[in-house]
Amino acid sequence: MKTPLDRLLIAVLLLPTLATLPAAAREDLLSNLRLVTSVPEDDHSPALTPDGKGIVFVSERTGDKELFGAPLSRGLTAVPAPLAPSPGDDHSPEISPDGKWIAWVSTREDAFGDVWVMPYRNGRPIQVSKRGQRDSDPRWRRDGADMVLVYNAKGPDGALSVMNAKAGDWTPRES
Repeated sequence: MKTPLDRLLIAVLLLPTLATLPAAAREDLLSNLRLVTSVPEDDHSPALTPDGKGIVFVSERTGDKELFGAPLSRGLTAVPAPLAPSPGDDHSPEISPDGKWIAWVSTREDAFGDVWVMPYRNGRPIQVSKRGQRDSDPRWRRDGADMVLVYNAKGPDGALSVMNAKAGDWTPRES
């Protein structure tokens, strides 16, 4: 059974195609939408914790792209807080399947973007890739043991790399 939060996320993802839905389905979907953030700046790229009780998203409310997080319960119950402030842009958040880690891309040390990780609750950022080339799209394996990312080791073409997250081995290896 879909919860209101599921409906909200489905609606947000489907907004561009709402016009193609039958009127009754469109009305049902839109009646379950609720506002989660409300600032004049752009908030985007939401990632939910596996239990659905927390959200991480990218916000431009500080003047650059930063990761923010907040607990969810019928809307935000707390003011969203920055998770890993930096002078660079942070984007593409991905939460591990166990909800303990966040992976994202940041330009804080490299203008092309590197992958960073940190514990979801009160963690310190750990730089995963440090090569001066664009690394992107971190994705956790379902069991959380590994992470896959696009690791641009071959010039303009990317390669997929795997990291052993459980062992703390954050050294990308080409697959």
